[in-house]
Amino acid sequence: MKTPREILLARHRHVEPKLDALRRKALTTLAQSRSALSPAPTKSAAAGSSGWSAVSQFIFALLGQVRWHVAAMSALWLVAAWFGTLNNDSPAVASEAKTSVPLQEQIIASLRENRRQVSELLNTSPAEAKPSPPPAALPGGRRSERRSAWPVVATLV
Repeated sequence: MKTPREILLARHRHVEPKLDALRRKALTTLAQSRSALSPAPTKSAAAGSSGWSAVSQFIFALLGQVRWHVAAMSALWLVAAWFGTLNNDSPAVASEAKTSVPLQEQIIASLRENRRQVSELLNTSPAEAKPSPPPAALPGGRRSERRSAWPVVATLV
């Protein structure tokens, strides 16, 4: 029994020579157009610049592959440089702040401010910010010594 592929090939075998001729014609016109666009270099010009042209072609090919990445990184560096130039404080105010407050007091103040911001973000008061002790890893000894979660209520009948 014939496969579907064999049936299709048998049905279209008469078109195969026409397709081969069309392929040859397309290849010859393509080769002619390429030869007409790029004239053959002279031997002396090709010998002197072949090393540099190969290097430049390699560099352009390499940059062509990563051009969007390089452009994005350049834009990020420009944004970072722009943020670096932004300074709302005048230099006189900044120098006064550095000389008037000792370094240890500045660190303690910044730690307190950080703790306040964290407790504010977690919606806890400063008293609740202290961590609770971890639960015991093992339960109590005997069952009769354990505290029950359900209180025992005596009922009188």
